[in-house]
Amino acid sequence: MKKHDISRRRFIETTAVGGAIGIAGCTGSSSNDDQSGGQRILHNFEHGFSTGGLTYYPVQWGNEQGFFLEEEVSVNAFIGMGGGASMQQLAAGNFQIGTNAMDSTVLARAEEAEVSQLTTWAGLSHGLVAQEQYQSFDDLPEEVLLGISNPTSGSTGASYMMLSQNGIDPDRVTLVSIGGSRDRYLAVSNGDVDVGASVLDVALEARADPATDILTWAWEAGPEYYYMGTAVYEPWLEQSDENYNAAVRHTTAVMRAIDYAYENQNEFREWAIGRGYLGEEVADEYMELSFGDGGFNRRDPSMSPQG
Repeated sequence: MKKHDISRRRFIETTAVGGAIGIAGCTGSSSNDDQSGGQRILHNFEHGFSTGGLTYYPVQWGNEQGFFLEEEVSVNAFIGMGGGASMQQLAAGNFQIGTNAMDSTVLARAEEAEVSQLTTWAGLSHGLVAQEQYQSFDDLPEEVLLGISNPTSGSTGASYMMLSQNGIDPDRVTLVSIGGSRDRYLAVSNGDVDVGASVLDVALEARADPATDILTWAWEAGPEYYYMGTAVYEPWLEQSDENYNAAVRHTTAVMRAIDYAYENQNEFREWAIGRGYLGEEVADEYMELSFGDGGFNRRDPSMSPQG
């Protein structure tokens, strides 16, 4: 994929999420790409990823294709801490950028956290992992122990949606803070909690575990909507035009990476298998659910750098 001439600012401003959660960044000039002579200086980001899998692997692969270098940014990635913990770190200013569920941003802003959503680009991907003894929702105990990251994480909202849509009253649910997606799956497998939501790659692994199974998938229980995306720490963003433009370049690199994974799915599949991120036995299903028709990494032309 070659670089395109679209204004980075225009690209982000026309694809960013607005409304209740706000559009990040209203500062800075309206000029197109800032060009400076001399040595290239990369803007380094502390970037928290709530989980790996769908939200991180295409970005990592895109980084290896040179998209971040072309956009003059680099990333220190912190992966798999869960959406609530990632958002807490972002709201504290420990990260400049975070990849998390959009409802984490909404909940954080409701508590007056200084964060905004830059854009969203992946849909609900959680599976509700349950102990093997629970073959249906009717088999769940009267008090359901639900493993979560924390109450503000996107997986918590997804879990409540999956449970309530299948007849489980929220009053029956007791929240148990566990950690990220893999931690929640292992807690279910070890019998520490009854159920817990995990993102697709972990959920597929859980389904192959004799101790666990998948009761339902989030896309079966609720409406489709853009869900995972990047949020930004507002005080950092508003410090300077340079920070705003760096955030735009960073998000452009992320979107280019997702777009590139669509265009080169076979190569991406082999890369993920080679890195040990995907097992051969689940790779085809992972790719179909990720990039197939109605997949989580939805290809919306307006969100492409070519859009």
